[in-house]
Parts: sequence; structure tokens; C-alpha cells
Amino acid sequence: MSNLVNVNGVDNLPTPSDYQPDIEILENSTRNALGTLLREIIAYKIKLNCKWNYMTREQYQVLQQIRKMKSFECTYYDVEADHTKTITCYCGPVKGTPLKADESGVLEWINISANFIEY
Repeated sequence: MSNLVNVNGVDNLPTPSDYQPDIEILENSTRNALGTLLREIIAYKIKLNCKWNYMTREQYQVLQQIRKMKSFECTYYDVEADHTKTITCYCGPVKGTPLKADESGVLEWINISANFIEY
């Protein structure tokens, strides 16, 4: 795996400039009448927070296409397991700032971010 994050084998998505894997805890928690915490862990899910400093129009378009997918396979490096893992994800909102444009549209993007969230 040449990139920290690979999506469905997409070749045109660059390696993130900033990559922060998180463990999201899905839980059902409440307190009883005595104030004791009653915590039920339902699941642990991975959330890959990715940022890119720069993308071409074509790379940004690929990221927008990934955003529209209902689900996709994402391979990433899992530090806890000390090897790569593949999970089924969906993509959170894609945000970016246009840098350079011409009459055909935006050519370059900066400060791009997206989260890949495990189903």
C-alpha cells in the first residue's frame, strides 16, 4: 500500500497531508437515580479524518465522486493492529477552497478535508 488511505483502489486520490484515525464509540449511556453511570458500549467504529493541502481539479472531482457513493471499501494503516485493515465506509462532507480558476472552472484546490467513516 503506497498511500496511508486507499479507497476502492482509486489511483488518483493523493496521500493525505494530514491523517488522523479516530475510534468512535457508539454507546447507550444514562445515569440511575443514585447518579451511577450505566454505560452500554454498542460498537467501536473507525473514523479517518483526512486533509489534503492541495488537489488538482481531477483529484477533487474523484473525492466528490467518493462522497456520492453509498459505501466503499477503504484500506488504512491501523496502528493498534500494526498492519493495514480494510473497512466499509461512507464519506462525510468534502470541503475545500478554490485556489485557481479560468473560464473552464476551478483548476486547483487547497485546504481540502473529508472523513471516511466506518459503517
